[in-house]
Amino acid sequence: MVRSVRSPIIRTPDQRLRVFVSSTMKELAAERAAVAEAVRALRLAPVLFELGARPHPPRDLYVAYLQQSDIFVGIYGREYGWIAPGMDISGIEDEYLLAREKPRLLYVKAVEGRDERLKAMLERIAAQGDVSYKRFSSAEELSELVANDLALLLSERFQSTPAQERGREDEETPALAGAASLPAFATRLIGRERELGEIVALLEREDVRLLTLTGPGGTGKTRLAVQAAAEVAERHRWTVHFVSLAPVREPSLVVPTIAGALQVHESDARPLMELLRQHLRSRRALLVLDNFEQVIEAGVHLAELLRAVPPLKALVTSREPLQVYGEREYPVSPLPVPEAGADERALADSPAVQLFLERASAVRPDLPRTHDTLVTAARICGRLDGLPLAIELAAAWVRFLPPETVLERLSNRLDLLTRGPRDLPERQRTMRAAIAWSYDLLEPHEQALLQRLSVFAGSFTLEAAEAIANHEGELELDTLDGLASLASKNMLRVVDSGDGKPRFEMLALVRAFAAEKLSASGQMADLRDRHSRFYARPAGDEDSALIGLDADAMVERSDRIYADWREAVSWGVQRLEEGHQPPPGLETLLVHLPYYWYLSGRLSEGRELSEGAVRAARGHADGRILASALSAAGAMALWQGDIAQARRYHDEAVCIWRRQGDPVRLRQALRWLGQTLINQGESHMAGDVLTEVLALLESESPPTPHLGIALMHLGDAALQQGQYEAAEAYFQRGLANQREMGSPWGVASLLNSLGETARCQGDYQTARRYYEEAVNIFRRMKSIADVARGQHSLGYVALRQGDLRLARERFCDALAEFRRLGHPRGLAEAVQGLAGVAAASGAWELAGRLLGASERMLAEVQAQAWPADRLERERDARSVERALGPAGLAEAIATGHRLSSEEAMDQACRA
Repeated sequence: MVRSVRSPIIRTPDQRLRVFVSSTMKELAAERAAVAEAVRALRLAPVLFELGARPHPPRDLYVAYLQQSDIFVGIYGREYGWIAPGMDISGIEDEYLLAREKPRLLYVKAVEGRDERLKAMLERIAAQGDVSYKRFSSAEELSELVANDLALLLSERFQSTPAQERGREDEETPALAGAASLPAFATRLIGRERELGEIVALLEREDVRLLTLTGPGGTGKTRLAVQAAAEVAERHRWTVHFVSLAPVREPSLVVPTIAGALQVHESDARPLMELLRQHLRSRRALLVLDNFEQVIEAGVHLAELLRAVPPLKALVTSREPLQVYGEREYPVSPLPVPEAGADERALADSPAVQLFLERASAVRPDLPRTHDTLVTAARICGRLDGLPLAIELAAAWVRFLPPETVLERLSNRLDLLTRGPRDLPERQRTMRAAIAWSYDLLEPHEQALLQRLSVFAGSFTLEAAEAIANHEGELELDTLDGLASLASKNMLRVVDSGDGKPRFEMLALVRAFAAEKLSASGQMADLRDRHSRFYARPAGDEDSALIGLDADAMVERSDRIYADWREAVSWGVQRLEEGHQPPPGLETLLVHLPYYWYLSGRLSEGRELSEGAVRAARGHADGRILASALSAAGAMALWQGDIAQARRYHDEAVCIWRRQGDPVRLRQALRWLGQTLINQGESHMAGDVLTEVLALLESESPPTPHLGIALMHLGDAALQQGQYEAAEAYFQRGLANQREMGSPWGVASLLNSLGETARCQGDYQTARRYYEEAVNIFRRMKSIADVARGQHSLGYVALRQGDLRLARERFCDALAEFRRLGHPRGLAEAVQGLAGVAAASGAWELAGRLLGASERMLAEVQAQAWPADRLERERDARSVERALGPAGLAEAIATGHRLSSEEAMDQACRA
């Protein structure tokens, strides 16, 4: 029996997840009550420390309360709070520091006259960058914020997985802190008590950072890794991230795949490895990387990440070790099988026999547990070398055949196949033989279906299977019946997609076997072409959603099929490299995937795939493929801040589309070029390009959201030239289009642009109205980077309206968010804003240094300051020059150029 992953304490049913609420008491009494009610509404337990008659010192009480709580909620208003005797900090700051290992949600009330000590505490929190806070105005608003944030946190970090053993209360998997990403198994782990204990002990050792479970396919490495990760997450409250590498074929895509699993999104040119390091630097986290053997060369990248992030550990499953420094290998052997002539008790106690009988009983509940059955089960397990996956495949056939027949037919097949290729290890030959045996027992049409399903890289729907593997019923079977039959025989698994629609997936070993059969049949190219055509359709259909219509839901849906999108692009590139005609879907995918790559933060991966397509398409007769690949690669380069390369790609794409005479593709390429020119500061040329885009869009019917986006970029070009009336007219037209299209992101973006126009003209009251409306929409959409940019803009409004306290808070809020997102342009902008606060406070030398630092930080990403920010900078620079003189300003700016980004941000938060 596997050790339970629960602690040995038996808890009473009233012990729900506890949420500690930290705040001053009298001042925020209404807010405390609102938060407590929001917590109770989620069926959680609020923990509120109250002063009063207790037989313990107050600090001992709140320390004890905190230790027994699971989540920390901090609420801060005007007062810094009570300071206990012998303490240098208040109770609310002490509580915040004591909660550093817990999930922390912080909320700051918009008030006048905040205590300087509390302001300093909030600035320190912002400077640390590992947690951010949200602002609120009323108890009602706070209640909604807390309810939404707790619900999100629960889904991310405290989601329970299903029971490990159906019907056994003592084997239930607990609600794991930070382990929600682990896959759930509907069956219990059998016969691995010793291995599980040893693996957990190794993970708990400080000197073991990288542990690799090795062994042939089918030994149960994944199952062991998941169970071990669950145990350490429960014991130590580590955050666990499970990353399946089964769909990944290229070692260069391993780091982007890890980043995607951790929801680390690229937003600029910073290396993805750097973003990962920043994301993980303060976390006690465990990465579980499954199926590493097919990308073994990427082991060096994992080793680099582990060296850069000391708290991080990695648990890897692979058929071979990674061969990198610091790796600890743990070989996973098959289950031991009973010796010939073993007595009945030894047979019954054998883990391999137990596994076979439990899985067989699941499909045939009336299976007798007689001595003969035990002997037959032992012989089957022996013939299968104790390999758990092979045993489960054989057990599935007990639904249709008695165990004795399973043994007879299995033995005949194994005798043939284990004499197969001698260059394969013996156990691997056995595993392949077990799959081949199960495959041979399928009906011919089921075999054909299984072969064709191997073209899917990830999970798939019934609709996809019908369209690709059984188009128009060509296999002469009902597709759903075929899928159900394959699932009942353990050749497929049914997985929950979260939307109520079942999805199917194939184990990597089974997929490899089926793909070999499909290749041998000569149908591989046709099926993969069909696969590419099918997956091009949802990319094209959801283009509008990607630029604003329900974008968050769109990305979530797209994540489920992205492995197949990537596979379709890779297949198209492969066909090009081989000199063949690529599948028709390749062009569509290259045109529309950039939006997904941007919204999902997969910029490096998107750039690698699109640039690979550019290289493969050069010299191909169809210039459309090359032009589409150039546009995709240019979009990725632009979003990564490689403006010069983006310009080259887009210039070439526009030339090709002009020759092709395709007005739709031409205006798409021209829009990308116009956006790139704006980022280069080439506003006059951008205006000419975008005017042509507008003419092409206005000739299309009906209007699309692209019209509003083009108008927004035209307004940006006019704004750069100081043509404020023209800019406002473009923005208002674009806003009308986006409202008509129902595009919330477009509406918010254009409201923000109108705020920029008003700020350029010194109308801060109008700017504030636009900015606040935009930020509210961005916040509802959870578009964090856009919210941060809005806080930055509102910081300038507060600064020019004389509210230095609010200006500093808003710039620090923006800085903290941009720091968390790893957004260097945003960081430079926030540092510039705090330079303005320093200038308004009379800290002239600091203001000059921060102006110099922000200038260098922008230059590093080859970015131009936006027009309103450029005017703000010039205004603040003039103030500093009046105070220090031209030489003093130049010296301060030069000193700022020499500051590192970290030094600049640290000084900025003290402005």
